[in-house]
Amino acid sequence: MGYPIASLPFAQWLERFTEASKTVPDLALAPLLPLFSGHKAENHEPIGPSVQRHIDSGNTITGLASIGIGCPRVSHEVLHAYFAYLIGKGHFPPPQ
Repeated sequence: MGYPIASLPFAQWLERFTEASKTVPDLALAPLLPLFSGHKAENHEPIGPSVQRHIDSGNTITGLASIGIGCPRVSHEVLHAYFAYLIGKGHFPPPQ
C-alpha cells in the first residue's frame, strides 16, 4: 500500500526532474530546478555549472517562533497530515 518510491542516483533523478519540468506544464516544483542544476527553470537554458548551495532557515525558524508559530519535525504523523490534505484537495491521487 502507498506510493511506489524508487531510489535513484542523483544524476538520473535530475534528468527525470529536468524532463518533467519541460513536459508537465503545471509542475509545481519546476521553479526549484535551478537549485539542483545549472539551468533556468522557465526556459531550460544553461546558466553555468551547478554549484553546491547551503540554505539556512535559522532566521525564519527563530522569527516564526517569536510569534508562536512552530515548524514540526518531519515524522510519520506530519507526512500523513500533509498527504491527506494534498489528496483531499485533489493534488495527489489516493495511494494504491
